[in-house]
Amino acid sequence: MNKAAKILTSLLILSVLMACNKDEPSSPIKVPSDRYSDSEGRGVKTIFPNSEYANIITVDTVNTEGTIRARSSTALGELVVIASGQEEEGHLNTPSTAGVEGDYTFQGNYKVINKINGKEQVVTELKELSFIQTSKEPISFEKVNFAEADVYFLTPQYTGGHGLSAYAFVVNKDNGEAAPLKFVNHGTTTDTLNYAMDHFPLNKNEALVVTPGTSAGTSEAKAETVQYRLDVVNQYFIAD
Repeated sequence: MNKAAKILTSLLILSVLMACNKDEPSSPIKVPSDRYSDSEGRGVKTIFPNSEYANIITVDTVNTEGTIRARSSTALGELVVIASGQEEEGHLNTPSTAGVEGDYTFQGNYKVINKINGKEQVVTELKELSFIQTSKEPISFEKVNFAEADVYFLTPQYTGGHGLSAYAFVVNKDNGEAAPLKFVNHGTTTDTLNYAMDHFPLNKNEALVVTPGTSAGTSEAKAETVQYRLDVVNQYFIAD
């Protein structure tokens, strides 16, 4: 090899080495779009900013319409709670009276559907409802039997600082039709019933016996029970 050829070869080798050692900008790290580690505005923005749990919930993802959040069989069919729009799925980002950090949360607008004889009856709609549970699985209604009808209770949260709140639905034993119930207690009418966590309401002599939830510093043992009479025709539980 002559001198000129050697010089040319050396120059080629040098250019290759310089190209190999050239710094290139590193690729940005991609964060999965369905999981976020903080609640400071990054991630999925909630459409329920006025929720009482808004400051302790981080939204991780959004589920499509039609997600089943609760279901239970009835004598003639099934009661189902279905998201009537997109459902926000997330978790508690801090421990609180609503649950422990990491508990699953679900927020949305829901329909309560009564399925009987191959047909679907919309019983009611529950707007901006929050479920807080220890599992992603749909929860079950709690059933209390009465002579005239069966009553199914839906409790969206599994724990709370002042007891639990439940919606109630009456199901006719003869035709399977369902309707939402309201609660009347000394002139006050509510859509939900508050009860102590360790004392689920029960039927005693055709009256619903309820131990109310208590505030901090008050013993549940000292809480006075309330008895409600079921009015199936007018769709009320009325306190004695």
